[in-house]
Amino acid sequence: MIIEAGYDIHQLFSGVFREGTETRKGLWIMAMDEDLRLCFLRPVTDRMSGRLVDHVEKISEALHDDVQEVAYFALASATATVQPEEGRLSEIGRDLMACPQLEDYELLGHVIYDPEGYISSIPLYSFQDYLGYGHLPRALAVEGPHDFVWACTCLACTQYRRRTVELRRRHADRNPSERGRQL
Repeated sequence: MIIEAGYDIHQLFSGVFREGTETRKGLWIMAMDEDLRLCFLRPVTDRMSGRLVDHVEKISEALHDDVQEVAYFALASATATVQPEEGRLSEIGRDLMACPQLEDYELLGHVIYDPEGYISSIPLYSFQDYLGYGHLPRALAVEGPHDFVWACTCLACTQYRRRTVELRRRHADRNPSERGRQL
């Protein structure tokens, strides 16, 4: 399976955490190779306590796979209720990625499930639709030439241009100090 969007990650994790009527506990990891192909989905620990960085050794061990070379990963955990500090998942992810044991991998995000729903730092839609994820491989290949994406008239490049312009406009609207700067 190729992971094309955050929705794919949510769908796979949801199957693990929402199985039956009971919500599973612990910390789980999903690993992908350099082409975003799913390598594995497995538990890291059955007890998730403390901060995510407290489990960096177990995360690092889980990412090591003798068969497949992992490039990207996502994490998921469950809790009785989401705490306010858990709302800063992107900061938690930055702290985790500052750990030297994980420097060879890229964290795509973290999901925390509770009985009411979930919070997540993983994009919901296609990665190419989000700023900061443009370097990820694209699953869709449209025959070129694609000499320069801003000049190419194929459907894929045209859609990409439209989405990028719209995302930049939204970003500038939310951050007035950024207007006029090239993103």
